[in-house]
Amino acid sequence: MDYNHDEVRRQLREVEAEQKVAMRSWRESLMRVFAGHESASDAAKAQLVGAPDRRSFLKIGGVTVAGAAVLAACGKDTKKSASTTTGAAATTAAPTTGMADSSTTAPSTDSATDMTLLRTATSLELLAVAVYKTAIPLLKDKTSAQVATLFMNQHDEHAKQLQGATKEAFGASKVEMMPNDYLNKNVVQPALPTLKNDGDIAKFALTLENTAAATYCTAAGLLSTPALRAAIMAIGGVEARHAAILSGVLQQSVPTVAFFDLKPTIPKASFVA
Repeated sequence: MDYNHDEVRRQLREVEAEQKVAMRSWRESLMRVFAGHESASDAAKAQLVGAPDRRSFLKIGGVTVAGAAVLAACGKDTKKSASTTTGAAATTAAPTTGMADSSTTAPSTDSATDMTLLRTATSLELLAVAVYKTAIPLLKDKTSAQVATLFMNQHDEHAKQLQGATKEAFGASKVEMMPNDYLNKNVVQPALPTLKNDGDIAKFALTLENTAAATYCTAAGLLSTPALRAAIMAIGGVEARHAAILSGVLQQSVPTVAFFDLKPTIPKASFVA
C-alpha cells in the first residue's frame, strides 16, 4: 500500500503514549462506577464501558442492528429486556444517536444491568482482538501489520480492565468471556471472505474503530462528573486515533464530523448477561 509509513509509525508511538495516560483515568472510573457504585444512569454506564444502550443502533460492516441484540448474545438478558427489541439484525432500522432521554437519566441500582454492561463491553473488546488476530497473518505490508498488532494489544488492555472491574464487583466467576457471539456470527464471519487484500482489511477495521470511538465519545454528555467525562473522552480519543491512523493508511481524509455524530449502532442479541 502506498502511504507515508514513517508518519504512520510516528502516530503509532503517539497513540501508545495516549493509551497509557487514558487507561489510568478509565480504570479509576470503572472501579468507582461499577465496584464503588458511584451514581450514574444506565445509559452513562453503557457508554463508559463502550457498550450501546438498548435503544442504540450499531452499524458495522454495513449491517445495522438494534442495541438489545448485543446484550442478549452472551447469555441471560436482564429483566429490562422484555420491553426491548428481540429480533436479529435489522438492516432497515434507522440509527439513533444513543443519547439518553429523560427516561434513562436516573441512576441505576440494578446490579444485573451493571454486570450485563461490563460483560457485553468485554465481549466487544475481545471481538476486536479476535478480528485483528485473524487479520495480522493476512497482511502483506509490514507497517500495516504493526498497526494491527498495536491496536489488538490495546483492545486487549481494554478487555482486561473491564474484566478487572467485573471481578471486583461480581467475583472471579463472571470474568471469563468470549468474543461477542452475535456480532461474530452476523458481522465478522460474513465479512471475512470479502477481505481480499490489505486495503479491504483496513477498511473493515476502520468501521470497527469508528464505531468504538463513537460509542465511547457519546458518553461525554451523559456522565455526571468532570472526572468521569474526562476518563471516557480519553479512552474514546484512543479509539478515534485508531480510526485516524487507519484513514491515513487508506489515504482517506479523517471525518470532520464529531465522532458522537457518527451514530453508533449495535444489535440486542450481542448484549451479555
